[in-house]
Amino acid sequence: MVWRKANKAAVKMVVIPQDSAVEAGEVLTGFVMKYAYVNTMATLEQKEPQKVNLKVKVFINVGKTVGSCN
Repeated sequence: MVWRKANKAAVKMVVIPQDSAVEAGEVLTGFVMKYAYVNTMATLEQKEPQKVNLKVKVFINVGKTVGSCN
């Protein structure tokens, strides 16, 4: 994670495509982002903030490969 503020985050990654992806031309990558959500809105039943751990699957189509990685 490079940066985060409020409800935003910036993530920097290096993607090295496999040989099969280079032959196909399209590079698809993905990761699972785990984060905690804190509900600070008080309800009649619960006065304490609730913390929930969540996971999101993120898939990114990087696009076509150009040139050689060697």
